[in-house]
Amino acid sequence: MLLNAEEIISKSWRDYISNWHDWAIYSLILFIPGFILMLSGSFGGFLNTYLPATAIATNILILILVVVSAIMWFWSYLALTHAVGKFLQTKQTDHWKEHYSASLETFWPALYISILKGIIVAVGTVLFLIPGIIFAVWYSFVLFGVILSGERGWSALSSSKNLVRGRWWGVAWRLLLPTIVFGVGVALLNIVLSLLINTIPLSSESNVLVNNIISGLSSAIFAPLTTIAALNLYLSLKENPASETMPQPVA
Repeated sequence: MLLNAEEIISKSWRDYISNWHDWAIYSLILFIPGFILMLSGSFGGFLNTYLPATAIATNILILILVVVSAIMWFWSYLALTHAVGKFLQTKQTDHWKEHYSASLETFWPALYISILKGIIVAVGTVLFLIPGIIFAVWYSFVLFGVILSGERGWSALSSSKNLVRGRWWGVAWRLLLPTIVFGVGVALLNIVLSLLINTIPLSSESNVLVNNIISGLSSAIFAPLTTIAALNLYLSLKENPASETMPQPVA
């Protein structure tokens, strides 16, 4: 039977807590690109203000850092997905380096399908909001198909859509509720940490930077949990395919 939204939340939390030490390394590596960008943005702003002659070189350097950080983040997310997928299916995880190595093989197919999915959802949203939402749910699992099942291109899109076909509302709710619950968790963690930081006398610029770092760190800490929830739903959908048999008309 397909896991309901409450079961996905509780099971994902148990899976997260039981293996938190394995997920921590991915949280740290996912946090690093954002941290680099925060520091480079602040440093770049300082140079552009006090050393305007270096503006062109500074902007080029920041652009390079943005590209490198985006690649690092995406690769780390693929590795996390690969690690979580193996854990949920076998209850085992390899060393994090092995998951990074394995996910590197799917980097370009995953990047291609992510861009293609983004274009489809964006076009649907621009043309009319409702198609964009429908497409977003249909194609929620394309990356999982690429990473865990070796699917490619349009085949990954089609497989993801077939998992959702006939139960769009149920899948949408199972995606939405865990996102809300865990999003509230991120928000509460941000509030607690921000309150603690506000007890320290800081300049306004430093306070903004520290709070941005806290926000990025909180999101990185919860990233494995949201990935586990999405993969629990994905695997449950695969184990419980929608019936393809259409009801026959009564003679």
